[in-house]
Amino acid sequence: MTKLIPATAREQLWAASALLVISAILYLGRTLLIPMLLAVLLSFVLTPFVILLQKRGLHRILAVTVVMTAALLGISALGWAVYSQVSALAVELPSKKEHIIEKIRFFTGTGPSPFSRLIQLFEDINTKVQIQSEPANPTTGDEPEKSKPPVSKESVPVRIQENNANFSALSNLLMSLQHFLGFVTLTIGLCSTMLLRREDLRNRIISLVGQGHVTSSTKAMEEVTRRISRYLLGQVIFNSMFGLLFSLGLMLIGVDFALLWGLLAFVLRFIPGLGTWMAAIIPFIMSLAAEGWLKPIEVVLLTAVLGIVFNYVIEPIIFSKRTGLSIVSLVIMAAFWTWLWGMPGLVLATPVSVCLLVLGAHIPMFHFLYVLLAEGSVLDSDLGFYQRLLADDEDEAETLIESYLEDHTLEQLAVEVILPTLVNAQRDLMNHLLSPEEMNRMLTTTNKLVEQFFVEELGVQKESGQGLLLGCASHDQREGLALSIFGHLLPREAGRLETISDMATMSEIIQQIRDKKPTVICIVSMPPRGNGQPRLRCKRLRSAFPDLPIIIAIWGLEPTAEKDATIFTEAGATKVTWTLEETSAAIVPLLRVATHQQE
Repeated sequence: MTKLIPATAREQLWAASALLVISAILYLGRTLLIPMLLAVLLSFVLTPFVILLQKRGLHRILAVTVVMTAALLGISALGWAVYSQVSALAVELPSKKEHIIEKIRFFTGTGPSPFSRLIQLFEDINTKVQIQSEPANPTTGDEPEKSKPPVSKESVPVRIQENNANFSALSNLLMSLQHFLGFVTLTIGLCSTMLLRREDLRNRIISLVGQGHVTSSTKAMEEVTRRISRYLLGQVIFNSMFGLLFSLGLMLIGVDFALLWGLLAFVLRFIPGLGTWMAAIIPFIMSLAAEGWLKPIEVVLLTAVLGIVFNYVIEPIIFSKRTGLSIVSLVIMAAFWTWLWGMPGLVLATPVSVCLLVLGAHIPMFHFLYVLLAEGSVLDSDLGFYQRLLADDEDEAETLIESYLEDHTLEQLAVEVILPTLVNAQRDLMNHLLSPEEMNRMLTTTNKLVEQFFVEELGVQKESGQGLLLGCASHDQREGLALSIFGHLLPREAGRLETISDMATMSEIIQQIRDKKPTVICIVSMPPRGNGQPRLRCKRLRSAFPDLPIIIAIWGLEPTAEKDATIFTEAGATKVTWTLEETSAAIVPLLRVATHQQE
């Protein structure tokens, strides 16, 4: 059996070059990109409030002004409160500096502590090693000292120079202030513009990137909005819970200004990972001013317990479901954006990753991003089921389906697991990565599992209607299996399904149609096989039965694949469908009409 051929050296070089260019653009353009992305993030937060005010009768400009003013006042008030409390803390701490110095000495090694003795021991060892390793001084010993040049005793003029240190510090401060004000102004301006022109911006983006794919681009924009809004809402809820618990814990410990530190924790926890510990710095310093070690230890334990529960237990599970990102990809993307943009990158890592995920889900050339970032078990992407079939592990495959059906329907099982598995198996068979024997074994196992679970879930249904659907596979057994699944999902009161073998010739198919007189014909084809065979069968059947409804069903295509129904409608197809749901919507009404006429 041959193995998959790797990409050529030229393709790998192009991929590496593209990655380097994109990384360079992101790094060099961070001055503009960071405030732009922050503005987008703020617009997602503030848009619901603007819409609410507009529904109350305010003009959009006035609504945006009110919301932006309230947001800026809230942020400014929070900053001023933190600054005033830190100033009060700076005034209070000097009176308790002895307690702080005593505790710092415990860790720095200055004082009668076990740490100081160990540090002093290592310093002594290092000093002795350095002395022994130094080379002998050639000027010492019995050799006479070389004559030294006479020292000039002439007077040296003294010049008084101005010290520019203060001017340099002031200049650096002004430059930093200028950059900060520019960053804030650009972010506020962009956010206000996005709130004022949100529909226009959305339409422009769709027109720019969605040429020929308006529907998928619109869905992508809606999905980005929904996922990021759910993420931000979850952040607000969980950060509020953390801040409340943190404040209560600090109150019980006896740390001053506990409510303020809880509010600060709520804000800082928007920085993933580090925000929890950043919020604990000032309360920890304040606890050092108390006598003994009990308060500092309690603050550290409180932060550690809350951090572990929220950061590593609750949030990864909840946020991975809300954003669609896997836990591993969340950590990796946070590290990548932090390396690229620093602390702002850490804040923006999750929203940017969500946008990349949706981009990969709706645009074929970026599908690899969806594969790398998407959340879900291995069964959700049909990979786990395929692997179990390859390993001929029927019991494990059955267990995976049972687990999948706990949160999904039979239709989702068929569309998201079984059909993609059949497509992948045929592709591997055509690439000689799968033997015909392995393919037959997989089809047998899959058919057995389908019969087992679909019968168990659907149970015994009432007597079928009078409508008859005659299903015809175009190429192979996979399509017959897919027709069997469709037959299980077909409403029994509408009609029943009978299938024609994929090995039947056209004359045999025509004869069966004449004998059974079906209500509708469904010709099924699945990728990676071509469209020539179903088109030919449709054309022959249309010539033999001019008035018979003929449905062409192409199942198993990627959601973003190009779908052209022209070649089938020109061959005489009544309708072309691309999913099980579309096929059912096209066939069931015809079966119901036939059943009603018979009754």
